[in-house]
Amino acid sequence: MRTRSRDAQALLEVLFGIVCLIPVALVLLDLFVIFVAVQMNDTVCANAVRSAACGAPEDADKRARMVVGSETQSPGLIRGFRLVAPVVLDLKKDSGKLSVETFTGESEEGARVVCGSATLSTEVEICPILVHRLYGNQPSFKFCATKTSPITFVRRAVAQVER
Repeated sequence: MRTRSRDAQALLEVLFGIVCLIPVALVLLDLFVIFVAVQMNDTVCANAVRSAACGAPEDADKRARMVVGSETQSPGLIRGFRLVAPVVLDLKKDSGKLSVETFTGESEEGARVVCGSATLSTEVEICPILVHRLYGNQPSFKFCATKTSPITFVRRAVAQVER
């Protein structure tokens, strides 16, 4: 009879331990997913702004959207990344002492250097398993990242065709 009560006591202890450990494990999983998603968003934002800053300023938004990818939502804990706003370009009117020869190694007639910066914001939506209940039953969390990258671009002279 003593062995039955010991077995029952051990079973109850295991059950209560599992009941306590499962929510703790889910909260830790949620916190890990949030941490990883925020880091991924930061990396996506940095890559998108670098891509936007490389090349002609007119196509900066298009290049950034290609890096960020489609804005469709996917099912799962991390819903996806999206651009918050178009790329903000801050171009300087006068490039000062910068010459085309500095960047290309050769001098070109009519070419000019375009300098400035590109700023971009991305957002990630996260739908955690358990943590959202601790913060007022919000269905998802949105985290934003903003990055700035310098632009240096050589605008080639366009040849005029005479007729």
